[in-house]
Amino acid sequence: DDRPLLAVDYLPFFSGCRGFDSHIYFYYLTETVWTEIEDFVNYGKCDLVEPEKTIFIDPWAPQVQVAIADACEVEIQCFYEENFREAAANTRWFEVEGEILFHVTQEAEGPEKL
Repeated sequence: DDRPLLAVDYLPFFSGCRGFDSHIYFYYLTETVWTEIEDFVNYGKCDLVEPEKTIFIDPWAPQVQVAIADACEVEIQCFYEENFREAAANTRWFEVEGEILFHVTQEAEGPEKL
């Protein structure tokens, strides 16, 4: 693939989302303890496991089949900022079929890929 890597710290293509505005920053999505604020807002919930009780699954030693870790269910309401009712000159992100639009990785990329 000859395309350069574009590294961003937010989820691309998500904007106009309740509670997030134009960007959903990845760190905020993954490091927030999602709790309900009574009669105000409820984005979701998390079941947190104490760090010393977590069990990691090593891909090279899969004897442990079930991870014990934090789990969250988060629902975010967004609206299209694009006018999706009218045709556009170029293919828009929500019209793409069969392509990977972005991916999240735990491995850092070197500056030569940027």
